[in-house]
Amino acid sequence: MNTWLKGLIAVACGVVILIGAHYAWVVWQSYKNDAAYKARLGDLRAELFAMAGAEPSDASKVQRFCISVRDSNLYTSNAEKSHQNQIVQACRSLNYL
Repeated sequence: MNTWLKGLIAVACGVVILIGAHYAWVVWQSYKNDAAYKARLGDLRAELFAMAGAEPSDASKVQRFCISVRDSNLYTSNAEKSHQNQIVQACRSLNYL
């Protein structure tokens, strides 16, 4: 009986260690994904400002650009409409629309 109890305690300790390792892995992945997401948003913001021809402090110019792209009927081909939709999505994700 004494050996059985020691085995049960060893298994319980192993389970606790595995749960802690899983938690640490999830937190690390979340941090890594959050940093990558913020980097992608920064790149997207820079690209929108470049397309709008705006300075980094001129958000109103980017907002006007986003509104004009959204309301434009100049895009006729499927590729152009796809590009227009991507720009509008970027504007929405950065709260310019």
